[in-house]
Amino acid sequence: MITREQFDEIRSLSVFKSRVITGSMIPIINIGDEVVIDVGNKDIKRFDIVVILLNGKLVCHYVWSINK
Repeated sequence: MITREQFDEIRSLSVFKSRVITGSMIPIINIGDEVVIDVGNKDIKRFDIVVILLNGKLVCHYVWSINK
């Protein structure tokens, strides 16, 4: 679990490195892969992978489409 304060600290960085612990993004990202997250990137487009805080966990999602 990650606290809101820890998440806010991560958001203050320009990049954040983490290791993947679940298989929800296989085959794009595998268990054990190290990922580097561009924290400041707000220019989200189709096929990007985004990371959000959800119920105390960092969760990755693949952007299939963007609703405007």
